[in-house]
Amino acid sequence: MNKRGFVQDALYFVVILFVLVITVPILYMALSDVASSFTADPQITDQDDGFQELTTQFPSIFDWTLMFIFIGIVIGGMIVSYLVPANPLIFIMMIFILLVFAALAGFLSNAYDSVSGSDTLTASYDNFPMSGFLLDNYLLVTIVVFFLFAIAFYSNPEGVL
Repeated sequence: MNKRGFVQDALYFVVILFVLVITVPILYMALSDVASSFTADPQITDQDDGFQELTTQFPSIFDWTLMFIFIGIVIGGMIVSYLVPANPLIFIMMIFILLVFAALAGFLSNAYDSVSGSDTLTASYDNFPMSGFLLDNYLLVTIVVFFLFAIAFYSNPEGVL
């Protein structure tokens, strides 16, 4: 079985999750501004209620969708880790990979705190509590997910050489 891409795939996942959680509240702020402009315009009356409803429901829909995808990827990753044959020498390499991912997660968590703490964006980021919790605790989440994968990776008695 080919195991060469798992580090690169995990890196992509960590970075893409960060980019989503950073950019979606900014886009939501723009969506809110457009919705308030539509509400203020007397010529637009038919689409006003639907657009306003979309604007109010979007943060909860995005938060729940993001958490559903995150939990699904973690469960899927654990299943795949269980099915891959494990070599005890890989454990040493996995510790170094954990250190790299922990450093990256700490850096991204601090970057999220800097961006979400700005005066203009705080109100928009407050509408996404689950995403914020995930990135506020990104280092801890990364370590827990890593150990869940490691437990699944080494728990298959037929996979250990």
